[in-house]
Amino acid sequence: MKAIIVDDDILSYKILKDFCEKTGIEMIQYFENPISAIQFLKNNEVDLVFLDIHMPELNGFEVLKNTPKTAVIITTTDETKAVEAFDYEVIDFLLKPISIERFIRSINRIQKTEKEELNPKEYLYVNINKRLIKVKISDIDFVQAKGNYVLFNLFKGDNLIVHTTLKKINAKLPQSSFIQVHRSYIINIKQIVDIEDSTIVINKKVIPLGKNYRESLFNKLNLLT
Repeated sequence: MKAIIVDDDILSYKILKDFCEKTGIEMIQYFENPISAIQFLKNNEVDLVFLDIHMPELNGFEVLKNTPKTAVIITTTDETKAVEAFDYEVIDFLLKPISIERFIRSINRIQKTEKEELNPKEYLYVNINKRLIKVKISDIDFVQAKGNYVLFNLFKGDNLIVHTTLKKINAKLPQSSFIQVHRSYIINIKQIVDIEDSTIVINKKVIPLGKNYRESLFNKLNLLT
């Protein structure tokens, strides 16, 4: 596994470099300057990036916005940035000072993910309290926006509340089975029981059907007229 470290703190770099050597990770580059790191990542493929948040010129989140998607582990002293970090779908969030035990758990998480042979269209991973929860997509009845959170209403198991947006969830769900029917709802078409006027029934739950979404829903359904 090839990795780079982006951190303006030389002591943090030395600790991470030592941990990488002890766990068999090839540390190929170190950047104090985040702008240089962005240029490197645009022209080179790496397996993992250890990324600090607070750095001169650009912060870690700005680096994430301007580089190709890759596995990222945030390393920082700022515990208040955890929720925002996971919005960027980072692998893990490590608070400094980092112990070797915590570092190894983080690397094991990456290796476990790489070994899983799951159909990406069959499962969705959601972040809840810094844990990645696997959700079978076919078990989702509907997703409802609730302020800064979304509620996953599941056919099987407990419902889940996730800190994210409906737009982000919509981009992850297969469009062949899911459609937005209201500004606050995305539904699983296969779970529809009944549609009447401005409502949809799914598993005994009544979902509002927005007038601006009716046409796209009916176009997707196999209607007998």
